[in-house]
Amino acid sequence: METSMKQPQGYEDGTQRVCKLKKSLYGLQQAPRYRNQKFKCFLQMNSNPCLFVNKDKSIFLILYVDDGRIVAKDDEKLQEFLKNLEETFNDRIEPVNYFLGLQIQHLDDGSISIHQENYCRKVRDFFNMLNANPVSVLFDKSLTCLDHLEKLQEDIPYRKAVGSLVYLAVVHKLLFTK
Repeated sequence: METSMKQPQGYEDGTQRVCKLKKSLYGLQQAPRYRNQKFKCFLQMNSNPCLFVNKDKSIFLILYVDDGRIVAKDDEKLQEFLKNLEETFNDRIEPVNYFLGLQIQHLDDGSISIHQENYCRKVRDFFNMLNANPVSVLFDKSLTCLDHLEKLQEDIPYRKAVGSLVYLAVVHKLLFTK
């Protein structure tokens, strides 16, 4: 796969020359494809095109745009893979604590906890829900709330609030159940 581009600003020489790229540039439309091709030895999952698995299913790789995470069964294979990865991409390899909005916490017993505590706090604080508690209330059907509705809508961006809460409910089914 080859990619060419116009001469960058400041390098034009008045000709219509183009530059043949030796490697992909960040931000190019083709960049994710170039990156994914570096993992040809991995099987890309049909169920999730961001998930790659090596032949013996000992290394799992998740790639999303320019970010990725690796999980391996064997530490020796993992270290070898990480070394190759650093050489190929000149990337920083760090333990993961945060990925795509999920907090990942490594526990002392070797297990991990995945949660969105920070996002929940942001939603709570943004919509001023610190004192919000579930309450069972029976409404009189003849009661109309139109008098107060306009005032409430001025104070709270309801679409954002409902969207944020629905997202949390879907992602964390247990969050809203007791």
